[in-house]
Parts: sequence; structure tokens; C-alpha cells
Amino acid sequence: MPASPLQSNEELKALVIKQTQAGDIEAAKLTASRITDWNYLREAWMGILHTQFSVLNDHQGAKETVLSLTDHRLWMSTLVHDLVLRLAQLGDIEGAKTIIRIMPKDSPRGTLVTQIAFAQAKHGDYIGARATLDLFQCDQYWRDLASVLIIKAMVERGDIAEAKTVLMQIIDPEVKASAVKLCGNPAVNPESTRTPLPPHKPS
Repeated sequence: MPASPLQSNEELKALVIKQTQAGDIEAAKLTASRITDWNYLREAWMGILHTQFSVLNDHQGAKETVLSLTDHRLWMSTLVHDLVLRLAQLGDIEGAKTIIRIMPKDSPRGTLVTQIAFAQAKHGDYIGARATLDLFQCDQYWRDLASVLIIKAMVERGDIAEAKTVLMQIIDPEVKASAVKLCGNPAVNPESTRTPLPPHKPS
């Protein structure tokens, strides 16, 4: 259904939703570009992203949509956090990093960067995992948390000696205690991949 030049912002947003539900993402994007009210505009773009990511499983398409929008307020959401993690899990490390680079400063970069490093370590790219932490200049706290995940990946892969080397680089005593348990117990649960987030620590 094409857009009429006389349609209101609300009508245009509703049309965007119909077009995305029909799978016509390109038409939906064109319609969204005609919306002038910011609130309706954000709802329209979030609708497009939701369909691409959650319905169509088009992660590359969702990434391209995010990168095409110069105003991060139009796409910044937990959905995009999930997109970054999914891209990393699928091996698109550079795509995940690219989105993090354009996120606002108050976004949970620390959490996302540690998960990217974990995804790299799970594929055996230990050097790349450490390079990711260097690239985003993670502070020692986030490096320590990332090291736990990297150690977890190493233990799962049977690289116990490598894991113990990383263990020696952890500074925080509580975090190190958790890592010690991993090194001493190879039976790590692979589903437990989320970084612990104490509320008093900044991202």
C-alpha cells in the first residue's frame, strides 16, 4: 500500500507497521522517512527493527537499518543491545563493534564489549578477545569481568593452561575468586554466559 501525500504522521506510522508486517521493509523505510513528528518517527523505526530482528531474523538487515539512522535516539533500545550480542554470536564481530561505536556514552558498553570478547573466545580467538577490550579502552573492572567469561570459554574448549594465564591478570579479589572456581572445575555450564552486574558499578 503506497503512502498518500496527505496522510498524517499517525497514519504514516500505521502504514509503516502494515508494510513491515507484510514484509515490505523497503517500502516501510520510505514511508518512515516522510514522518515529521519525532515520537511517531521513533515508533515507526522501532517497528521496522522489531520486525527485522524478532520476526524475520534478518540480523544483517537490522544492523543496516541501525547504521542508516544518524540519530541514535531513533533506535537505541534493549532490542539493539540484543542485536549486538546476536551479531557477535553469529561471528559478525566487526558489525557488533560498529554499532557499539555509535552508541551514546550512557549505554551499557561495558556489558556489551565483554559479551563480544566472550563470543570471540568461544571461537578460540583469544587474541581478538583481548584486542576488543583494548579497542574500547575498558577499565580494569570490566576487564576483570570479561576475563571471567574468556576463562569460561577457554575451560569449555579444554584450554586450562591458557585459562590459568588469564586468571593471573584479574585484579578484583571477588571476581578472581569466581574465576578460580572455573579453572578448578572444567564442568562449566555453557548456558551461563551473562556478565554479573553489581548495581554499584558504572557501565
